[in-house]
Amino acid sequence: MGDGRVALILDVLGIAQQAHILSESHDQGISAQLREARARAAERQTLLLVRSPGNSRLAIPLAPVSRLEEIPVDQVESAGDVDVVQYRGQILPLIHLRDILSERRSFNRLAEAGGAAADTNLLQAIVFGDGVRQVGLIVDEILDIIQDVFEVKGRATRNGVSGTLVIQGRVTELFDVDSFLRRVAPLLALVEEV
Repeated sequence: MGDGRVALILDVLGIAQQAHILSESHDQGISAQLREARARAAERQTLLLVRSPGNSRLAIPLAPVSRLEEIPVDQVESAGDVDVVQYRGQILPLIHLRDILSERRSFNRLAEAGGAAADTNLLQAIVFGDGVRQVGLIVDEILDIIQDVFEVKGRATRNGVSGTLVIQGRVTELFDVDSFLRRVAPLLALVEEV
């Protein structure tokens, strides 16, 4: 194959089924395996791993995320008590993850854990929304995007978290996107057309 010669490709399973060589129970077993494989594929989730306050890890489901952005700090403005940025012809409210998740660690423990991210002139933002009404979640650092079948191993330990998982060998909290979007819904009035 690939050398220009003609080759015959046989569908062995199809031929066996046509010749009634395979038993019905074998066919059912193959069908069950296919259904199971499809179900596993449907359970696969894509998660965005970020560093959360206190140098821990947080997984954010990627499905409701519309974009990942880096926003220059000098472009951030204020509208009342809300940080905003002019974004794609609209006003994008910015919410800092540290304001959503309560940090339980003491100052000394934070210092031992590595403290805050290195100073940078860019903010890493996760933009949620439908293109018209959007909100940006500012995180310390975006670490990775992973896709797998994940199993919640523990309960939520604080507001803003829906459970805990083990990802890449580390305990990782799962961000509660639905409660976040409900909480920031009033801010979306900033971007609604009048």
